[in-house]
Amino acid sequence: MGAAPPSEFARNTAHRESQGLRVWFSAAKPGASTFMPDLSGNRRHATTTSSGWPRRSSSQLGPALDFDPTSSGNDIRFAEGEDLLGLTTPFTITWVSMQDAVTDTFPCICSLRTASGARFELIYSSNGTYSDLTFGGSANWNNSRVNGLTGVAVAGVWHFGVMTYNGAGAGTQSNFTIWINGIEQTLSSSGGLGAPDNVNVIGSLTNRTDSDFDGKLVDWRLYGREWDARDAKVFYEPGTRWGLLRDLMPRSYAVIVAPPAGGVEIFRRRIEG
Repeated sequence: MGAAPPSEFARNTAHRESQGLRVWFSAAKPGASTFMPDLSGNRRHATTTSSGWPRRSSSQLGPALDFDPTSSGNDIRFAEGEDLLGLTTPFTITWVSMQDAVTDTFPCICSLRTASGARFELIYSSNGTYSDLTFGGSANWNNSRVNGLTGVAVAGVWHFGVMTYNGAGAGTQSNFTIWINGIEQTLSSSGGLGAPDNVNVIGSLTNRTDSDFDGKLVDWRLYGREWDARDAKVFYEPGTRWGLLRDLMPRSYAVIVAPPAGGVEIFRRRIEG
């Protein structure tokens, strides 16, 4: 009889997840060859490197992008020349990833351009005052970290990560919040982050040779609004985590209608996302 129609809660969840969405890359909706479509509808499409990395592969969570730091080129670049963040503008970065190995010292989740000219970085690290997850940048950005995060020094642990900024002051730690797998993390000061190249990139810092991500990335998004604890929980919980993605994927469910005379007929309607 097909899958059940999406519940009102599921529809509302997907709608909330779509609010303020600025950039969205998902391995579940790949493009052709090195082309990576922006599923947000804002046309900030990306390209993977000409050498073919990251490559599309499979994972425990379905289709994934496989990053390999031993290869020449290992990142996704998009929105060239566009400042995506502002010092006084709320934003949220979400990602779903797993490290295959801890190869480089500063494996980068993403580095984004800001209107101030100071890039914003979000990186994993196994190095001293930067471990285990660090965010910030040069000039005006607060530099903070999450310490003791399972899955950074140990490969094979999936992270549903959420980092949000409320727009109230980029130099103040309390204006930032990080959730990993639905749990809010404790922040502390980190070592200072430098100034990477002025590009929008996922998977590496283009000015460092020790920053390539080694692992799988299933989903990455940028929002122009602050998230709260409910958003982070919905993003992680198995029953709701793919609500937004389901809206894009083909699906079928039963529709029950009253026939002209007696009985009930069941029709299967296929809906293309």
